[in-house]
Order: sequence, then C-alpha cells, then structure tokens
Amino acid sequence: MRLLLANVCGAKAKNPLVVMCATNHALDAFLEGVLEFESSIVRVGGRSSCEALADKNLRELSKAWREMDERAAEGSLLGAQHVRGRRALYGRLKTLEETITKLAKEAHALSKGASLQDLEQWLREGSDEDDFDPLGVTEEHLRSLCSRPCKDVLGTWLESDAPEKLLAKPPDIRSTKKVEPVKATTEEEEPDPDAVDTKAAMADEADDGPKKREAVFLDIGMAPFVSGGNRKARRRGKRGPNQPASVGEDVWSWPLLQRRQAWAAWGAAIHRRRINELRSCAARAERTRREMERLDRDVDAEVLRAAKVVGLTTTSVAKRRDLLRLIGAEVLICEEAAEVLEAHVLATVSATTKHVVLIGDHEQLRPGTAVYKLATDYNLDVSLFERLVKNGVQSTMLETQRRMKPNISRFVKEIYPNLRDHPSTRDRPAIRGLQKDVFFLSHQNAEDQGSASKQNPAEAKLVTAFCRYLVRGPPRYGQDKITVLATYVAQVGSLRRKLQSDGLGDVRVASVDNFQGEENDIILLSLVRNDGRPDGANHKKATIGFLSTSNRVCVALTRARNGLFIFGNAGLLSARSKLWKAALEDLRGRGGLGGGLPLVPRFRDGDEAVRYVSSARDVEAVLEDVGEVVPPPAPVEE
Repeated sequence: MRLLLANVCGAKAKNPLVVMCATNHALDAFLEGVLEFESSIVRVGGRSSCEALADKNLRELSKAWREMDERAAEGSLLGAQHVRGRRALYGRLKTLEETITKLAKEAHALSKGASLQDLEQWLREGSDEDDFDPLGVTEEHLRSLCSRPCKDVLGTWLESDAPEKLLAKPPDIRSTKKVEPVKATTEEEEPDPDAVDTKAAMADEADDGPKKREAVFLDIGMAPFVSGGNRKARRRGKRGPNQPASVGEDVWSWPLLQRRQAWAAWGAAIHRRRINELRSCAARAERTRREMERLDRDVDAEVLRAAKVVGLTTTSVAKRRDLLRLIGAEVLICEEAAEVLEAHVLATVSATTKHVVLIGDHEQLRPGTAVYKLATDYNLDVSLFERLVKNGVQSTMLETQRRMKPNISRFVKEIYPNLRDHPSTRDRPAIRGLQKDVFFLSHQNAEDQGSASKQNPAEAKLVTAFCRYLVRGPPRYGQDKITVLATYVAQVGSLRRKLQSDGLGDVRVASVDNFQGEENDIILLSLVRNDGRPDGANHKKATIGFLSTSNRVCVALTRARNGLFIFGNAGLLSARSKLWKAALEDLRGRGGLGGGLPLVPRFRDGDEAVRYVSSARDVEAVLEDVGEVVPPPAPVEE
C-alpha cells in the first residue's frame, strides 16, 4: 500500500486509491494501518467502530465542506452556486411535501363522499369537460344545487342526515353482473335507495377510459347518465338526443335515486382530480429530491477527489457506484477478496480502472449467497480471487505468519504446507492457570436435536464455566482478551445469554463465519455437533454438517494468538473428516487431547498441581476451592 501511494504521488495522479472490504471491521483494520503513514483518508459509510477514523467519515467531511460553501456564498466564491441551488431545491421540496400532505388529506376525506364545500371549490377551480362526460350532467346542474338557500343544502337534497353513510363498498367490476338500465321514475315509483351501491362511482380513480367508467355507472344503475348525449349540447346545458328527459336544469326536481347517483359521481370526479394532482406533486417531489441528491453527490465527489485513499465496504459499493464513477479511480484494492462475490468486485471496476489488487485466502470462507441453490448448482460462491488462482493466474502467497503461536499454527500445516512462523510468535507467555495453551476437551454431551440451528446446552454451560475461571479465577484475564466462537447461530445465542447472566457480557461471542478476519489472545471454540458416543464407537450414522468443510475448519483454528481451547467430540470428528482426524492425531501426540481440561488453579502460590475438569460442575468446584473474584454490583442510579 505504501508503495502504491508512493507511485500515485510520484505520478501526480488526481484520483484516489479505492480500498474495498467485505466487512466494516476489516475495512477499519485496513484503514487504521494505512493511517500510520498516510492521513489523507476518507471512509464511506457510517458503521465504523474505530475512533481513529471518526474524523475521516465522508458524511462529516461533506458536512464541513457544505458549511464552507455557506460561508463562501456571501463572497460569491466557488461554493455559492451550489448553496443557492440547494436552497432553492430544498424550498421547492418543502412546498411540494406540504402540498402532498394537504392533497392526501383531501383525497382521504373525499373517499367518504363530497361535501358542499368540496363541490363549491370544484366550481371555483373550474371543472374539466371530461369530468361530466359520462354523467350526462353539466356544470349548470351543479350550480343549481349550490344556489338553493337552505341550512343543510346537501343533506336536504339527498334527504339524508349523514350522506357519507349512503356510500357502500364498491363492487368488483370484473365480477359484477350486467345491470339493466334504470328507467326514469316518479317519486311514487322510487326504488329503495339503500339497495343501490352508489360508491361504485368512485371505483375509477385512475380514469382508465370511458368503457371502464361506463361499466361502473351501469353497475350502479346510472344508465340514464351514461347513454349518449351530445357533448356540445351538454356544455350548453341542453339535452342530447339520447339523454333522458328527466335530467332537467333544476336538480331539485330529479328523483332521489338520480340525485344520490349524481352526488356519488361528482365526488368520484373530485376525488379523481385530487389523486391526479397528488401523483403529479409526488412525481415533481421525486425529481426535486433526485436533483438534491445529485448536488450532494457532487460535493461527496469533490471530497473524495481530494483524498489519497477512499475506503468502503461492498455494500457501499453497490449503493455508491455512481459516486465511484465520478471520482474515476485508477487503482482498486480489494481486501478479503476471497470472501467477496465476483459481481461486487466487477461493480467497482469502471472505465478509468487500470490496476486491480486482490488480497485474500481462498482456503478460508467463501462468499455467502442469499439463495443456497445458486452456490451449490451454479458455483456463485466462487469468488473472482479463487477463480483466478485456480485457473493459474500468477499470484503470490505469504508464507510467514505473525498471529499464532507455533503450537496453534501446526493445526493448518496440512492446508498451508509451506507456512512458517515468524520469530516473534515463539517467545509469548503461556496461558495462566492451565497446563496447556492448546487443548481439545472431548466429551459425550449430545447436541439438541429439537431446533433447525444446532445447539448443545451442556457444552454451552461448560464453556461459560471455563470462561468464568479465566476471568474471575486465578488467571484473571480481561474479558476483552477472550472470544467465544460457536459453529451454529443457536449456540451463539445460548452462550451469549449464559455469559451475560454470569456478569461476563463484555466477552465477545460470535459465530465462526462472522469472526473471519479477526483474532484475539484466547479463543474458546464450541463445535456443538455431538452424537453422544465415546471414542471408538460407531459414528457412521452421525453427521457433522459443515464442520467437514475445510474452509470453515481453517477459519476456526486460526483465530487465536496465544491460547486455543476446543470443545467437541473427537471420536465423531475423526470418523467423519480426514482433516479433523489428522489435526486431532497430532494434538493427541502432544498431549493436547483428552476428556479432562488440565487446570493449574494454584499457580500463583507456586503449586503446579493439575486438576482435570470435564463439566461445568467441576469448574465451579475449582472456583469454590480457590476463590472467585466477584465484581461489585453496579451502582444504582437515584
């Protein structure tokens, strides 16, 4: 990285180097390392947990840039145009949002029927010719209604104290039967208005054409208003050749059924207009919002162009692809490339990209896919990194490791035959309070078969008790120095709850998959899978799931720096996996495998006596014997 930066600076390149990682933790770790020799860094995304990168976040830097633009606007400098444009767009957007809220409320109220005020406002706004087209009524009819001096004009005209109750649920146009046209009637022959579904007139909010509208009005018995009629004659307030004689200028003389049908149709027309206005305002608001995002993206691009290193996760790559295209990066570095889908890497490559550096380990976890079948049947979980390596593209493998003690790195010598240990890994202190730094505790506590995600309650209790011994017993390790890993999510939840109930909530608990790329001084590994059979028994019917996958085994066994303690069934693993068999045979030869974990609880007094524990009760007995440091209760807030 230092060499790439030196080359970029030497060439006086204007564009930054882009660093992409699969996880936020890996990105933080990578950029924190770069900070040691380069401070011109911008991190995209707000999920960083690294304090050293707090002032390197794109959001904060862009905010400061905009504040600078605000100050520059007074002097008509470079930022003034951006400030004025954004202010104008923000004001427009605020006005549109207020209008949208107002129209939405009006549309909701109109769905319950039009009031007299709604009808009068409709007249003031000016009605469209098409509003009346299917009704056979004119604007003069509506004026005739509104001109009658009366305390409750609408209620009197509809002969109802609660007009909204006249609206029934609209029928399904696709399933309703054809209704015979309603003949003009006198008041003596008037049918029961409660039997008429007048709200069907509002079913056509989208205005899908005259045929559909006509079907709606036919279904509610509005044939007199739908039939023919000369449009010019209707605009003049005259009756068309096919228009029923009962529709006169005076709406107060109409039969009650036709009044209510006309009122429902007027309400539907007003409601349709409000809906159309609402859609139009929403479209304008969306265009305005996109324009504001474009201006903000321009500011973000300026901030990124000013940096030498830009870091982001694969998720941010998908969300900010347009932004990456604007900065025109020429060099792309992908950390954990073996865990990144090929599509995510290709999404970062643009027309300006000249150099792609992939860093990863194809022997560890592969990328995850949302659809499992895509991985098993179509190899979508094969990363670009792995595909290139396996197809013979030139690559370089690091052969010296600086993380693990040599007695831990021996686990993976079969996977990495040329792996060498750096001298700094050989002189580390032993784990306090234990006879061995690496140990596999083999037990016959069977896994729980009742859940989809596997768990082993007895093993969880044992791991929790051992963690208590490391923290509160003679070893006195800090909770941040210990990480508990489990191979199944259900076991992770069980361990987390047990540790929290024991006051060990600061101990990190994670699944093996989620701990890829991370490390800690001491790792407690819960393998979960256990058929309850002892070593030497027939394990042919038992399975170990993805514990047989070399990629996961490699990750699980390479997370510890100084101490690794594994809990599982050695006989089952040896019978079902060649990789585990080789590792366990090597461990057995070193005295690191057995049915009892060798504790040295009195080592502080110089007593090297070993006590073997195989259950949570055994560990608790040791703590009772040597004493347990119980933290004081948390202060009670008054």
